Amino acid sequence: MHDTHPPSHPPLPTRRSVRREVATSAPRRQRLAGRGKNPASRRPSAVEADTRRGVRRSLISTVAVTFVTALAVATSLPAVAVGSNHTEEVLAGFAAAGDTQELSVGASGAAAQIARDNYGASTPAQIVALETMRLAPTFVNDLTSAVQWPFPAGVPLSDMYGPRSCNGCAPFHKGIDMLPGEGTPIQVIADGTVLETGESDSGFGNFAIIEHFVDGKRITTLYAHMQWGSLQVVPGQAVSVGDGVGRVGSTGLSTGPHLHFEVTEDGDSVDPYEWLTEKVGR
Repeated sequence: MHDTHPPSHPPLPTRRSVRREVATSAPRRQRLAGRGKNPASRRPSAVEADTRRGVRRSLISTVAVTFVTALAVATSLPAVAVGSNHTEEVLAGFAAAGDTQELSVGASGAAAQIARDNYGASTPAQIVALETMRLAPTFVNDLTSAVQWPFPAGVPLSDMYGPRSCNGCAPFHKGIDMLPGEGTPIQVIADGTVLETGESDSGFGNFAIIEHFVDGKRITTLYAHMQWGSLQVVPGQAVSVGDGVGRVGSTGLSTGPHLHFEVTEDGDSVDPYEWLTEKVGR
């Protein structure tokens, strides 16, 4: 005969065990809840992901537009001229005449040939000058005229006739300064007689003053700051238009190679540029 035992049942929870379970389970639930509230530890929703992608695309587009705009501005604005000088300002002030000829500055054979063809240089000095000097569209010479410019073609000009402000110089500039390059031959502007020459470390340096009679008026012309040893005339010498006077230098009170050229008419100083512009080619 077998012994029979009633089925076993787990013991009923006591109040103490229930309180213990509640106490140990609360921190875990809080930790789990905290994880869900931390934005950095949860995956973004589909809406949030789309929003983030849109913001990134907007930022990229803004940067691209800014770069393209900056590039367009940089390439469309005119560059500031570096080393701009008074010669360029003077050139800009001259309205180009209809027959003004623009030639490339340089000593190349092609440029020299163009100059000879256009200006009809007839003396060795004129040919040498056209082959080597700096050219600029400041004036147009006429090598068949009774009155000519000191150079066979237009050259850069710096200080013009009239009032000026500079340290150590006269407040009124009685001539024009011409810059064809050091050593360029200088020619007599009209038939005449040499009145005076000089060679000095001060003032006009090496210079020549020549007397002419043009349209019934007594004209004198001054050629100053010429190279040492380049004077080709002496006082009392009769000269003709186009004859050599000397070469461009920087003697006397000079800051660089140039020809300082003056004109007087019946003893009064006149603007050489205006006077020559009126007389050349008449």
